Amino acid sequence: MMMRLPLFSLTFLLIYPLNARILEQLSLFRQKEDIGGIIFDYRHESVNGKICDEWRINQEPVEQEIFKNKLFAAQQQEWELEQLAAQQEREQYQKEHSQARVAVLQKLTAQAKDTIEGLLKRLDNPLFGAFMAYQPDTIGSMQELHHLKKVVLPKITQVINLEKVGDVCAYEKLINKLATLEGRLERLYIQTLNQAISKSDDSCVLKKLLELV
Repeated sequence: MMMRLPLFSLTFLLIYPLNARILEQLSLFRQKEDIGGIIFDYRHESVNGKICDEWRINQEPVEQEIFKNKLFAAQQQEWELEQLAAQQEREQYQKEHSQARVAVLQKLTAQAKDTIEGLLKRLDNPLFGAFMAYQPDTIGSMQELHHLKKVVLPKITQVINLEKVGDVCAYEKLINKLATLEGRLERLYIQTLNQAISKSDDSCVLKKLLELV
């Protein structure tokens, strides 16, 4: 960060005490800047109209053109470093925000997985064996249901157990897919239960089905 040391302008008047005539007039202007640890020192002095300019970098006298070029280069580098620091700060914020969002999505994914596992367990009820209401808008077949249990759920578990922060969009898509799957399984369960109640004539089975309603 550029630090500007006090800029000042001084005018000294030396006056002869008897006739009040001005003996000497001194005007002094000085500006010092610390840019990235480099001290730029410009001094302008006027004594009785005689002007003297001096440019120094880290206390070493230099020509005006060299002073201007190095001052501009230092200011440019300082600006670039400030921009880089700001960019890194934004990236850090975005990373932390993404990590927090992924953590929430991971929990939602785990909850959705638990719900789906619960629905699958309910569908495994022996009472439903002959009454499974497979439909294209729910689960189309026994093979599809088996694939869901043996392939899809293990993959979901792997995603949940990932320690490395993943893509937020990927998690959001997964959440949407799980929500859709949960809805399909819920409808399959209700349709299967209704079909079992509708088609079963066994009073013992009906009593057990009644407990599921």
